[in-house]
Amino acid sequence: MVTGAEHVNPATLKRFIYRFARFNLSETAIRPSYGLAEAKLYVATAGPGRPPKSVCFGYQHLSAGRAKRGESEASDGDNLVSYGAPRASALRIVDPDTRTENPAGRVGEIWVQVDNVAMGYWQNPQPTEETFGAKLVSPSPGKSAGPWMRPEDLGVIFEERYLNREFTRLNVQT
Repeated sequence: MVTGAEHVNPATLKRFIYRFARFNLSETAIRPSYGLAEAKLYVATAGPGRPPKSVCFGYQHLSAGRAKRGESEASDGDNLVSYGAPRASALRIVDPDTRTENPAGRVGEIWVQVDNVAMGYWQNPQPTEETFGAKLVSPSPGKSAGPWMRPEDLGVIFEERYLNREFTRLNVQT
């Protein structure tokens, strides 16, 4: 069961798994995913056969643009669901001001390059160019400069897994 749409809440996953365990639903049957309409809903999901994983990051560090584990889930932090490593798509975490790739552990905009991304918005060229025409400055060796789709969601690569909290840049001040 792939679950996505908006921010996947770890507490909701736990409650769902707990409620349906008596009907023999295994926690490994649930696969949180990240997707959006512009990518025909799918960008990344955790691999099969594993229970959903979440990581608690300290608020203070996240607001400074860094992903650092909190002391515990009860600490002053934000518990984020891992969507696993993207398999079918190229995904980068990018500094939106410099348009350069962020290193692992640094929060930035999620940029996506995949065959299932739409070509643009119907008869709306300016938003189409802004969302679907992003170009990386100095991409990693062997990687494409663009075009990339930038949904303005924030994310971070942490411990080789993709974690996303669906914020827009307008809602988060770093």
